[in-house]
Amino acid sequence: MSPSLSEQERIVPEGVTLCAMQRLSFSDEAARMVQATEPSTQIVYADDIEGVWRAIQEGQYGMIPFENSAKGVVWKHFDRLRQSGVRILGEVHLHVRMCMGGLLDAQPREATHVHSHPVGLAQCSRRLDELGIPPEKRIQTRATPDGPRDVAELRDPRRICLASRLAIEDAGLAVLEDEDSVANHGRANITQFFVVHRNGQVELPEKEKEYHGLIVVPEYERIGVLHDTLGVLRDGRVDLHSLHSQRLRGGDDGYRFFMEMESGGDSALFDIMRRKLANCSAVREAQWLGSWNGRLYSDSIRTEDPPRRDPLARPQVEGAPLDPSRRYHGLQFRPDNYPGVLFDTTGYIRTSDVNLRFVHSRPEGHKQYGFLVGMDSSQTTPERFQLMLDHMQCDSHLQYVHWLRSTDSLSELHELEPKED
Repeated sequence: MSPSLSEQERIVPEGVTLCAMQRLSFSDEAARMVQATEPSTQIVYADDIEGVWRAIQEGQYGMIPFENSAKGVVWKHFDRLRQSGVRILGEVHLHVRMCMGGLLDAQPREATHVHSHPVGLAQCSRRLDELGIPPEKRIQTRATPDGPRDVAELRDPRRICLASRLAIEDAGLAVLEDEDSVANHGRANITQFFVVHRNGQVELPEKEKEYHGLIVVPEYERIGVLHDTLGVLRDGRVDLHSLHSQRLRGGDDGYRFFMEMESGGDSALFDIMRRKLANCSAVREAQWLGSWNGRLYSDSIRTEDPPRRDPLARPQVEGAPLDPSRRYHGLQFRPDNYPGVLFDTTGYIRTSDVNLRFVHSRPEGHKQYGFLVGMDSSQTTPERFQLMLDHMQCDSHLQYVHWLRSTDSLSELHELEPKED
């Protein structure tokens, strides 16, 4: 049972209708966590995620999966958030206990087909690879509970499914393997859901709220735009929880960044930060997606800070050294988790006159990220670029640095970027 929330922290008002995906889906589990804090909440179900979005547009509240600790951001939902005139009202962090199900006499190593939602298939891809089930036999369902129902109907012991224990047992199947051996991240498989509603007349951001979602489109052809943007947030004593980037479409060069942040508790300072961001020369566009206080976690999720590292420890360095004589460079690093760490790291990149072509977060656990970076060193000297690299591999605030590629081809640099689903 989730702890009760104060009136200010409650995610939904009394007596609302909250739309989730099918009964016994993980979306349903997240909705029930909200209902536990406000028992008057009525949960209704849609056949698929498009049905949830339709319910939101019709005035209901909706449960939208946004990020998974193994898969990362669900970009199609991100696009709907920024285009649909809706706002985020709260968040639920659900421990996704993905299990493998099948008929009573089924054996996982004899399986030829697997049924699950595309996200479930991705979250368990390593185990499916071990079992030798090829991609073309990984059957995608509209919702996670459809998998157990399909397998139960087909009555073929060579077909298995991936779903919650409740959904598997509800379909009359046996649990063949639990989360420890099925999910890529085992017990660390966590999905963040947003509770979303039509915006109405609420002016965002609400400076008195604790958590905020923001999209920033920076000016592209200028060194240091991300650093300058992060500097505005840092001056406002904002703790940046996540930063995700998406390439702009329609022939426009550049990226938009989605940022989740926690205000520093000073509403006046937060409002100054908001106004500075709106007038920052590094920012082409800023769009606030929501402000909220309510945040729920599954009881099994540990929310305490990770163990502290040796403050003098240098990062682990891997890969062949980058070549300063080349123009474009790719690398990945993971910073420590403290307010302003990305501002600090992008700072010495900027002061070296190195242009960031792209920055992508790479999930390495729940709200833990490495960052994939593409750089253009054409406006600096090889000596200054090498000095920046030397700085990175001695920076005690970085846990690792992986050198990936140096090239004179921009297309080869972009090959490093992740592909959106």
